Amino acid sequence: MNIYPFFSIIILNWNGEQWLSNCFRSIQLQTFSSFEIILADNNSTDTSISTALSHDLPTHIAAFSRNLGYTGANNLASYMARGDWLIFLNNDTQLAPDFLEQLARAAFTRVSAHIMVPTIKDYDGTTPGEHYFALDILGYPSQRVARDPFWGHGCALTVRRDVFFSLGGFDDDYFIFFEESDFCWRAQITGHDIVGAPDAVVHHFGGGTVGDGTVVAGRIVSSAQRRYLSERNRFSNLLKNYGAFMLCIVVPLYVLMTCSAIILLSVSRQWPLVRAYLQAFQWHKNNIRRTLHKRAQVQRLRIHNDLFFVRRMYLGVREFELLLQFGIPSAR
Repeated sequence: MNIYPFFSIIILNWNGEQWLSNCFRSIQLQTFSSFEIILADNNSTDTSISTALSHDLPTHIAAFSRNLGYTGANNLASYMARGDWLIFLNNDTQLAPDFLEQLARAAFTRVSAHIMVPTIKDYDGTTPGEHYFALDILGYPSQRVARDPFWGHGCALTVRRDVFFSLGGFDDDYFIFFEESDFCWRAQITGHDIVGAPDAVVHHFGGGTVGDGTVVAGRIVSSAQRRYLSERNRFSNLLKNYGAFMLCIVVPLYVLMTCSAIILLSVSRQWPLVRAYLQAFQWHKNNIRRTLHKRAQVQRLRIHNDLFFVRRMYLGVREFELLLQFGIPSAR
């Protein structure tokens, strides 16, 4: 008799050998045993795959011939999954021993849940953690606003398998960054529920593979590639997911904020970041028909209007607040 697992844990990996052993050991210690693992490997050149297979766990390998990013690798690996729920896990994570048990409990308790968001703590567990992930009106991550999260962090996003496929998975154009907030936004537009699972705890290093935006000497430091992908994808989120009325408000505001950022970065001679913003605008110019086609697909399935979402959003402009707090960003 073929017994399907309750969870399919899809671990995204690219040259993450140094992280995988801790991640797999934390899975071995789980108090809930109905799971399988799929390693979505983005053409690693280290010994990641052999490291994964060295652990006595039900592990399948989805090995790709090139780096498909977060979106492409997870989308393809999900076709191998047999579980009722998909857990998209980053390789630089460690799970609390009862992580899966608490997720299963939340799934059975809140039967209407389609997406679950666990509590994310830092890698050494010194922070209280957070699962109330929210967005401001320009699609930028912000502090908590509503009882339930607006989106789930991609390091441990948990989605019902049938829901994931019904929404077409992650947007493959994104590669990485803001793909999880787009997915959660689209899911809610079409009537799916996203809930917090605060008792399920995952420890996340953050940027263990791709590098992360950090604060150095009181200033935000980011790579040009990260800024390009982030701004490109965030603007895509706005264009695809807002209704017509809100779009007329947020697009001019976004353009104003972005032009102001370009001017400030130019004054401070942060040319790599200036080019990143301009390249993001160029991408949208070249792909506007593609984006509008995706928008039409989302809007055709809309159940909740924008007021439903705005009530759960932070009504400030978080990027402006960060500028006041940390000053003009610099390029890494």
